[in-house]
Amino acid sequence: MKKLLFIILLSRGILGSICLAEDACPRTIPAVDSPSQLANHWYGSESLAAQLPGNGVWPSTAPGALIAAKLFWRSTGFRPGMESSLDVTVKPLKGARASAVVVGNTNAYAESLGGWTMLTGIDFRMAGCWEITSRYLGQELRFVVETVESASP
Repeated sequence: MKKLLFIILLSRGILGSICLAEDACPRTIPAVDSPSQLANHWYGSESLAAQLPGNGVWPSTAPGALIAAKLFWRSTGFRPGMESSLDVTVKPLKGARASAVVVGNTNAYAESLGGWTMLTGIDFRMAGCWEITSRYLGQELRFVVETVESASP
């Protein structure tokens, strides 16, 4: 009887692990080809790239905050004012009940970002798995991020 109980518990644990693996969010993890990419985690190409978290995870929007994530974009030839050509959409995956809200486009300059970039804010209202699609001057970039509950301020 003890052996049967052990086998049932063991198989339940193994099957539970399999189910968890299947339920995992298929996050996009940026490849790091050189040490200079370690700090920025750019994903995409010279035509259109996004700065992603190294582990593919962002917090959801904290209570009282307007956005959870600042998403930087770069493209060869970008100049301030061209950010109006960037279109960003966010789609919930894995049965999320709520949507995320893209909060406009602007530009930003920092040497650490490689110069001028485009900047989009995203309000992730709840934890979940999200596909982000961007379109800019005929280019398209898709990736998946996971959001987790943020800590209260």
